[in-house]
Amino acid sequence: MKGIHLFFSSRIYSLCCALTTAIKDEQNSLSDIFVPSTVIVPNPALRRWLQLETARQNGIAVNIRFSFLEQGLWDMLLSLAPDVRASMIDMPFMHKLVFHEVMRYDRGMEQREST
Repeated sequence: MKGIHLFFSSRIYSLCCALTTAIKDEQNSLSDIFVPSTVIVPNPALRRWLQLETARQNGIAVNIRFSFLEQGLWDMLLSLAPDVRASMIDMPFMHKLVFHEVMRYDRGMEQREST
């Protein structure tokens, strides 16, 4: 699973099931078992709940890197432009980059749905 994958639901358990399936599929398809799956969460409570629920559903929860929203987005931006220094990116520019990635993802979803 490469790139940004967004899951939407009004039920947290449905989101967790989708996440658990996506993580399992990603980890099964990787050639390097030491590459962690990255999950961005808004707070420590949700991180802990996801760790416990993922372990309950799969029997174990390993090699999952949880990041909080700001750090996770920052890491993704730096992976897009690794030569950019942290001091060179300001918040408005970061918002534009995130918006661009979300719009690109959304266009890809629309194209897949129309086929």
